[in-house]
Amino acid sequence: SSKRDSQEECPSSDFVIIVPSQKEVDEVQTDLETILADKAQIMQLPWWGMIPYRAAAKGSAVFGQRAGVLAKMSVPGEFHTIQQFLPRIFIVTERALLTPVPPPSYVRKHLFTLRKGQTFDVQELVEKLTGEGYIRVPKVGMKGELALRGEVLDIFMPGEELAVRIVFDFDTIEQIKTFDVESQSTKYPLETVTIYPMKEVVWDDSLVEKLEEILRKEDSEGIVKFAIFYKNYTLNINNLRRMTKCLITNVTQI
Repeated sequence: SSKRDSQEECPSSDFVIIVPSQKEVDEVQTDLETILADKAQIMQLPWWGMIPYRAAAKGSAVFGQRAGVLAKMSVPGEFHTIQQFLPRIFIVTERALLTPVPPPSYVRKHLFTLRKGQTFDVQELVEKLTGEGYIRVPKVGMKGELALRGEVLDIFMPGEELAVRIVFDFDTIEQIKTFDVESQSTKYPLETVTIYPMKEVVWDDSLVEKLEEILRKEDSEGIVKFAIFYKNYTLNINNLRRMTKCLITNVTQI
């Protein structure tokens, strides 16, 4: 009974609210934040804006913002943050809803979850994160950056307000905490943290090979279909010419 009461008081549920446009997204988020205060995590899944129609600026924030929200959507129940026991509300526009996204299994494949007491290869992790779009710098100051200094690894994920600091001893994680990049002051200790890539689609060698295979198949099928179309088109043109010739002959005879 007490367990049921606890669950009712602090439910672990996800909700998705779909609205027509970005204007309604902002209004709904403001209303929910006013009503719920700190009793829920409220997140927007941004649409691409004008990116489908023109080239995106290098390092455009929408890539990381979408990657962060989709990462959290892909993990059932809770995401590893300081607010891990709060219900989550995702607000999505119709356009964002209709935009294709990677399947949850693909998104989860590119997540890295670290826990206190866990052993890990920090150099391997840094290499993987740089492969997923993070930029290695001497000191973290902007979203999308990571820094490895001695036995301290700092990571600033694109969809978060605070960076994460992982303190380890040789290959064992001793502390995980969030911190403010400007003041470098610690904010909250964490037991676990899940790190996601800078983009929702990571173009690694396997994905590039898969795309090339699809394009080759589409190109091959397209050539065959065009050949059939051209053959039928030529046949129809020839039939039309014969019919026209017969018609002219008949009219001339009349």
